[in-house]
Amino acid sequence: MTNTGNLSNDGADDLEMDGAGPAGYGWPGGAVRLLSDMGPVANSGNVSANGGDGEFMGGGTADVVLAGTSVVNSGNVSARGGNANPAISGSRGGRGGFVELDSPAGVAGVTHSGTVDVAGGTGDNPDPFDAQAGSFLSGGVCVSSPRGCEQFLFIE
Repeated sequence: MTNTGNLSNDGADDLEMDGAGPAGYGWPGGAVRLLSDMGPVANSGNVSANGGDGEFMGGGTADVVLAGTSVVNSGNVSARGGNANPAISGSRGGRGGFVELDSPAGVAGVTHSGTVDVAGGTGDNPDPFDAQAGSFLSGGVCVSSPRGCEQFLFIE
């Protein structure tokens, strides 16, 4: 499977606080998955699954998974939590998602040259759960995670 275009499943922004319902909450980003059981996965496009920005709370996000017999990625990948307005007392950023590049060959089966951003969103209240950064796994190895990558291993 080969992808050369940009892929986005970002959550929508909601920067309005009108008092008429659940306004001011960023929508969550959705998952983006390029999966192949029988062959390689190659991606050169930018991939994003970011949470939307919200006036009171940023949206969290899901995951980006590229998995195949081998994986080659040169695109930039982002699964950031959405931001909230820091001028509003108690506002919270959204939780960052996770990015996994996976091959049965482990590290030897993954080539990655793009950037990865799984930062949590910002706001007035840096809630340790809501605004936490996500995780990045490459070839089954935890590259970065404030909370441990083992809970995010992609299972088909």
